Amino acid sequence: MVLMRSDRLPRRRPGPCGSGWAAAVLLITLAATGCASVTPAASGYQAKDQQQSGTCDGLPAPAPGSLGLLDRSADVVGAVMCASERRYVQGQGIWNFVDLLPLPADRIPDLVSGLTQEDTAGDPNGACTAMSTLVPDFVLTLADGSRIRPGVPGDGCHPKTNSLAAFDVKPPIAPSKSTRTQQVSTELEVTTGCGTGAKSPAIWMGGANSRSSGFPALPKSAAVSICRYHGTGDQQGVLVTAGIDASDAVEPLLSAVAKVSATPPTGCAPTNDPMQSPTVDWLLIQPAPAPPYTGDSQTATPLALVELGVCHRLVSPQHGLAGYSIATAADRLAVLANRPDK
Repeated sequence: MVLMRSDRLPRRRPGPCGSGWAAAVLLITLAATGCASVTPAASGYQAKDQQQSGTCDGLPAPAPGSLGLLDRSADVVGAVMCASERRYVQGQGIWNFVDLLPLPADRIPDLVSGLTQEDTAGDPNGACTAMSTLVPDFVLTLADGSRIRPGVPGDGCHPKTNSLAAFDVKPPIAPSKSTRTQQVSTELEVTTGCGTGAKSPAIWMGGANSRSSGFPALPKSAAVSICRYHGTGDQQGVLVTAGIDASDAVEPLLSAVAKVSATPPTGCAPTNDPMQSPTVDWLLIQPAPAPPYTGDSQTATPLALVELGVCHRLVSPQHGLAGYSIATAADRLAVLANRPDK
């Protein structure tokens, strides 16, 4: 029994060079021998659209170029969808989970109808939107016990997203199995809001070395995160450690740092090219995220950035360079980056 139609090709009527799929598959060789009346069926969607990737319910995705469509004669008796979601795990950060969503039996006919819709041929000379469509992974079980991972019909430009409308059940389908796959953010990154990487003060300044006016005050009665990053040559630092403290504890130390000078310290050669700035560690100060934590990492607008070497620049993300800070004051502030439990 043929259960899968050939990759991304709509049904064809017999032609002078053969019939059905054979004519389509043999087109490349037959065209050279004069069988010009056999024309290729254009894709129902574009290669950049993504569907059936990775492993779903233990079944690997079809090999590249072998993704086929469900045949109308297929006897489907079961279906599951693999849905990916990010969730926060207490004390362990944010993780990717893959949920196995079994389709209720009474929805199988609707699913088969959706997957066997007309596969609209694309117009080689037509225009399609630049968007790409991501189709959820799913597995079908057939009456003979075999399992397959077909593609979905196309609308001439992209996969028909309504092909899997049968899975849109109210209330939502409860997962029969949930598997934790990959960590997205560590507990430290979640609770402090400090990202794995961050752009340096030199990048925030945008090459402007003239002092600006204005420096944002810390929010009152709120927790503040102090993130320490290790500088790299591309001015995109790597998170080393982080801490949380009350803003009223951080404010005096930041105020000491903010007693800045307009004169660069010895050894500091200001440059308008951020990539030529010295590679140093720095602190990023921002409001700390508040629980409850979710699978979506919370981001905050930085309040201040402080270099811990060479120029010791104090930078306001909103206003640019505020001046050159006192090194000892910056070092005292850096100590707070080692207190994640506060």
